[in-house]
Amino acid sequence: MEKKNISDSIAVHSAAHAAQTELIKNYYLWYNKHSDEINEFNLVKNCPNNGDTTLTYAVDFNGTEKWLKKFQSSGMVSENFIYHWRNYFKECDEALQDEKAWDGPPAGFDYNLIYNSQEENPSDAELKKAEFVSAKPHGSQFIVTVAIPGFYDSLITHVENTPDGWKVAQ
Repeated sequence: MEKKNISDSIAVHSAAHAAQTELIKNYYLWYNKHSDEINEFNLVKNCPNNGDTTLTYAVDFNGTEKWLKKFQSSGMVSENFIYHWRNYFKECDEALQDEKAWDGPPAGFDYNLIYNSQEENPSDAELKKAEFVSAKPHGSQFIVTVAIPGFYDSLITHVENTPDGWKVAQ
């Protein structure tokens, strides 16, 4: 009887890992497909400001809400994803207000927020080859790492199991 329980546990974990990996692949494939549109949303006001030092950077919350709405439309993100990014944008705005910056890349927006990188996004072909590496519990979420052959790094994504299935949480 003990062996059956271990086998069942392994099967449950394997199914969860497969579902997590599939979600992550589909999420990043969706992002690649929609990235041009997503990148059109203005997340920062007064950028560029043509050297006018009276116009300092600030988060454009109308733009961030459009950005979040686009991600919600994918059906692949949880409420925690929305909460996480709203907090991130609020913290960035506070930092920008403290800095009073007006040139160079705005702090907190000088990289691809979704890939957490300044490198080029992996191609769809590379994403389709993504393989599960690990899933570590983190509160109610799992931090899932998938390796992408031919890509410079692994993708680390927070996911959570919701009543509607696995969703990206951050």
